Amino acid sequence: MREPEVIEEYRRKISEEEKKIQQEKTAVSVIEKRCEDLRSQIVAIREKILSENDIAYQGPYVQKTYQEEKMKSNPQNGGENKYCPRCGNYVGDDTFCRKCGTKVK
Repeated sequence: MREPEVIEEYRRKISEEEKKIQQEKTAVSVIEKRCEDLRSQIVAIREKILSENDIAYQGPYVQKTYQEEKMKSNPQNGGENKYCPRCGNYVGDDTFCRKCGTKVK
């Protein structure tokens, strides 16, 4: 092969690989969006399972404890988030998520 043919062949292969990379990036983007949707669903399910209406029937001590925990776990209220921002796993006072390893503090 002559030099121009070799150069053109490399350019063609590079172009093909760049297309593959773009396809993979698109696939990753779709997966990340799906993960975000699943995280939202997890939060909604947790809220549904332990709603304030359910707590209201448990008596004043449980109501108070629930409200205190809710305040503590809300970063906007000066508390720490008790759930991993990446996978939604409960982390409590841990520094790292035990499920995915994300640093949470």
